[in-house]
Amino acid sequence: MSEIGSFHYALVDHGFLVTSLRPEGRIFVSESPASRSLDRAAEIALTTLEMARRLGISTPSIEVRGALPYSHQTDTLVFAAPILGELLKREVFFLRGWKQFQSCIKGFNALGLMAEQVVDWLQRFEGLSKTERHAVICEFLVSHDLSAASENSEGVINEIDLALWHCFSRKPIVCSTSSNMGISLHEILRLLQNRKQSCRYGTYTILRPSEGKLVIWCPDERADFMNPEKARLLRSIESEQPELTRLRTYINRQQRDPGALTDALEAGGYFFPTNPQSTAELQNLLFGALVGDAEDAPDAVSSALLDKKALETLLSLGCKVDFERSTIAVQRGVEGGIHGLMLPYWIMLEEICALHPVSRLETWNQASIGAALGAAVLAEKLVASLDSLASPIRDRFSEAFPNISKEILDGSNDLAKREIIGVFDIANMQSLAQLLGVTTERHKAGRSTAFVGLGSSSYSNGNRCFEILDDSAQSGGPFAGRASFLPATHTLSPVAQALILGEDLARVARANESNGKDEAFASADHAKKAESAGAAALAGVLLKLLDNGNLTVFEIALCLRRLGFDSRRFLVLHFLSLNDDSEEAFIQSASEEGNFMGQFAKDLLTLLDWPIAALIRHAARQVDARKGMMRDQGALVIYLTGDNCDQPSSTLIDDLVTAIQSDY
Repeated sequence: MSEIGSFHYALVDHGFLVTSLRPEGRIFVSESPASRSLDRAAEIALTTLEMARRLGISTPSIEVRGALPYSHQTDTLVFAAPILGELLKREVFFLRGWKQFQSCIKGFNALGLMAEQVVDWLQRFEGLSKTERHAVICEFLVSHDLSAASENSEGVINEIDLALWHCFSRKPIVCSTSSNMGISLHEILRLLQNRKQSCRYGTYTILRPSEGKLVIWCPDERADFMNPEKARLLRSIESEQPELTRLRTYINRQQRDPGALTDALEAGGYFFPTNPQSTAELQNLLFGALVGDAEDAPDAVSSALLDKKALETLLSLGCKVDFERSTIAVQRGVEGGIHGLMLPYWIMLEEICALHPVSRLETWNQASIGAALGAAVLAEKLVASLDSLASPIRDRFSEAFPNISKEILDGSNDLAKREIIGVFDIANMQSLAQLLGVTTERHKAGRSTAFVGLGSSSYSNGNRCFEILDDSAQSGGPFAGRASFLPATHTLSPVAQALILGEDLARVARANESNGKDEAFASADHAKKAESAGAAALAGVLLKLLDNGNLTVFEIALCLRRLGFDSRRFLVLHFLSLNDDSEEAFIQSASEEGNFMGQFAKDLLTLLDWPIAALIRHAARQVDARKGMMRDQGALVIYLTGDNCDQPSSTLIDDLVTAIQSDY
């Protein structure tokens, strides 16, 4: 990573060039070293895990072999994908999000942002006197119609519950998002309102029905990067009762974060951006929100500091204010989402260690806005640094993840060798791909609408996700820079969606074959169509293998046929309805991504209707021709994130199940 001093435009260093005395401005960066410590990152992540358990999520969940997604019996995240493994000639696993958030990885992001506030509140609570803590607990008990404790109240209420109520019962959350982050926050607040907890005075919910408010800054339906499915879902949660969530919309992404931050300052609420903000990025946003075009900057900042609500928001952001000088020091970014997003990577390692030991692991992560990818890289760095963590944090980690800890801390260190690969949306090169210097020659962006939330264009100076990735690349970490950042095309997204759905349906078929029970598992309950962004990691895997000659369209078509797809069913899954223009529309959009994708689309639809015997014969010839070529080794873990999209009809599901059952 480059040091600040290297940014001078000079060929020879001149020691007399000192700029440190130049004014920083009324709002300036004064980063606290503790804000970037691995201890703090781990503490927020582990608190996120504890919060999830308070919401009824059993995790890590390694006790159920052969588990199904969306099962009531388990919250397992890792699922073997043997059919895809046969296609790719490697052991393959799907890494999902929690079912409570439709498998969406933004659930970890949202909980992490909340956990950052909870950690800070708990630190303040710990510093109170015994009498003051008693008063805080009694306030909670009275508000929830429980008897106020007259005796020692320590331990009466779980401290996580106390923190969540004090943080989020009265102050609104203002979330800037493309959609999924806001949806996940809404679901978390509903769980806090609905899930019963207990203490010796009775039962309670952490939030009462009238508590908790959320404002979602989301794309307007007229925005070219919004899709109708997400718009309908967002409208439906806004109309829920009791009222919880309100929508604010934007057309241009440049309106999003500044607008949400301004809302939070006016309401005295929390600013939760979907993309993490470094100290430099937050300083830019605060300057725009508080000073902007004001003629008198000192007066604008002074007015903000006199505003009680604005001051509450500034303090929640970790800012240090100086009333005498009318200055605001930005000491940390908004990075709790990254820390929450470390959890799926750790949970994956824990579950892999317990159930599926492997010698080498390659994790493919949809880049999203960089947070999920950066979090996986940071999580791996923390695993490698377990023995350097503060003892209380290390003990908490060991209790939560005993398998990882045993192999690292006990010296056996038999965890697989690990690499992390990022996948970006080829329709949006103005993202991390641009910062990493990634280019594509074979494929074009076309006119496809960027996957919503996949590849935000808001990467400004000092982006935290880029810093994490760059640090890994420079230090020989699991992410190797541009070589580890690969594209996904929109042509391959529906192929990936079909493979994921088919794999899940086959898993249900195998379970029904072996369970011996009278009542069979319903396929639609445990097999979902992933949204386009959710299938992007697999689309990236397919594209890499196609481009390097380790996979052919014949093999993909054969795999899809074995999963029940012909050209009609494939197009129905893609468009959810079929008309005379569907085939032409698919081929046209593929052609706009370049000649290779255009030809792939035509070949795929043709091969899906070939006689199965001919397809088997020609696929085998392709495999024989590849013998002797360099092949990747080790297991693949593929992030799947989010089923927040319109699902296929029961007719299509039944057709696919009938075809699959002939093999299982």
